[in-house]
Amino acid sequence: MLSEGAQLQATAGQYTYLQLWGSWCQPCLDQTPKIKALQNDFGQKLNIIGVNYKEENAEDAQSAISTNDMDWAQVQANEDLIKNLGSPGFVPCGILFDEQGQLVKYGVSPAEVRTLLSTSL
Repeated sequence: MLSEGAQLQATAGQYTYLQLWGSWCQPCLDQTPKIKALQNDFGQKLNIIGVNYKEENAEDAQSAISTNDMDWAQVQANEDLIKNLGSPGFVPCGILFDEQGQLVKYGVSPAEVRTLLSTSL
């Protein structure tokens, strides 16, 4: 389910992977199986949050979530959230934080998350 204006914060003891995406962005949707694989492989050690970005119609986002079985947390980006994330100019855009909420990498792909977590955990 897509939550509007939700506050994002790192989960203690877990890495947090934010994935900015849009229903209009085919490369974003193409990453879904890789994100699901991360979720399956890293389970309790990785908190995944989808951040729906520049969506004109919330129903389109909700449909994409259902159709693509995006069963991780989903939030609708608002101006404050995007400003805090550094106003990314592109999607898909992944952002990885460590267990203490410190930025590990901005613009990270699911494959890079897998490599980083495999060497860190």
